[in-house]
Amino acid sequence: MYKISLDQMKAALSTYLNENEELEAIGIFKKVPSTSFLLLTRGMAWFLSRDFHIGVTDQRLVILPVTKRSLATGKYEEVIYADYAEVHLHEGPLNNTMLDIQKIYKGKPLNLRYKTNLMPEGLDLYEFITAVKQKTV
Repeated sequence: MYKISLDQMKAALSTYLNENEELEAIGIFKKVPSTSFLLLTRGMAWFLSRDFHIGVTDQRLVILPVTKRSLATGKYEEVIYADYAEVHLHEGPLNNTMLDIQKIYKGKPLNLRYKTNLMPEGLDLYEFITAVKQKTV
């Protein structure tokens, strides 16, 4: 597990914004592992899957894959930008908030679920959902 504050996330995301772009909400998501990987690891794949910091702006989503190095330096090696037409937010199994993004990351589509445990103080799932839904309607 890693510790990161909301201010650190805002600072990291703001470095990847355009001049006239505003950050509206932030969320932390985990990549949904494949069923075969889940079966092979007996469910441990949920803990091994990669985290993503996602910023909702007035123009698009900014998606930052989290690595140990990015957490230490505050700089991310890869940045994924997604238009709102490429984003679908829905309710998954066990009432998890799921975010499907029509982008390929390392050969597979980005299918993410909201990370609910150990969230930085001030991060709100409902603020994130509202910001995304206002843009995708």
